[in-house]
Amino acid sequence: MTSEPLLSICIPTYNRVTYLKKCIDSIIQQDGFHEIEIVVSDNNSSDETQKICLSYQEQYSNIKYFRNEKNLIDQNFNLVLRRATGKLRKLTNDTVIYRPSAIRYMLNVVKSNLVEKPQIYFWSKGLKKNSEDQIIIDNIDDYIDTIGVDLTWIRPVAIWLDDCDDLELLVLHSNSRLAQVPFLIENFRKRKKAIVYNKIIMDSIDVNKKDISYGLHKVFYDNFTGFVKTYVELGVVSNATYENLRKKLLLDFFCYWVANYKVENDKYIFSDEDLEKLVENSYCNERYFNSYKVKLILISFKLLIKKLIKKMVNLISYDKK
Repeated sequence: MTSEPLLSICIPTYNRVTYLKKCIDSIIQQDGFHEIEIVVSDNNSSDETQKICLSYQEQYSNIKYFRNEKNLIDQNFNLVLRRATGKLRKLTNDTVIYRPSAIRYMLNVVKSNLVEKPQIYFWSKGLKKNSEDQIIIDNIDDYIDTIGVDLTWIRPVAIWLDDCDDLELLVLHSNSRLAQVPFLIENFRKRKKAIVYNKIIMDSIDVNKKDISYGLHKVFYDNFTGFVKTYVELGVVSNATYENLRKKLLLDFFCYWVANYKVENDKYIFSDEDLEKLVENSYCNERYFNSYKVKLILISFKLLIKKLIKKMVNLISYDKK
């Protein structure tokens, strides 16, 4: 690996050593691993993160480990990206597993865009099966409408070396828990072009007792739509795009989480906000609210059946012992 690799995989982490190890292992075994670097920025974990990462660092010269003096929460995004040396720096959750050939695929993407340097967006879940492999976007409304709620995810985020000059935005908005949203929008405005790569190259690991105590409505309704609304007021984004985003947020995001809030309350660490009531208050006057209620019933029913089946299987397994 050269001193300035084409690609850096940047992983902010905190107390998830089991998941982090799976993430790193999924990268190490791939073709192209020795052409990239992995940068881990640890928010002062109290588990064995430091021990495991130092072991990786001793084995591989292209794995770098940094430990912060305290838990900086989302300010760690800024740090891990700055600590990297790659021409393209890919932000990655510590609960992601990269699919085989993903590293070579990303390296090829970097090589093909080194001259023009558009914003690179690695799609996390893929669009429709018949969609193009690459979606080129040069309009801010198309950008927000295409990516939608997934603007809130960190794992598709990738920045070029010279974007590091703009990373203070991640610090400025770190308390919002969605600092990547205004950063991505501003980065698109700077680059004036984005390429969405419509291929699934990574999968999420299910986290036991996932902590979402920051408040889903506060972060994803107040903060997320608030960021986009600011651009509407500035005349940058159309109100139609904003309203369509609100609709998608209800039907594609809140519908799923309110169902889990009702059925799987013990599976996650929720905040003390009344999520169902807050969502209803925010959307009850919209014409599509009835569609939400129907979808909510269907998802809740499916989750309940799945939960009951799992409970029955566990009981049967216990009886056989």
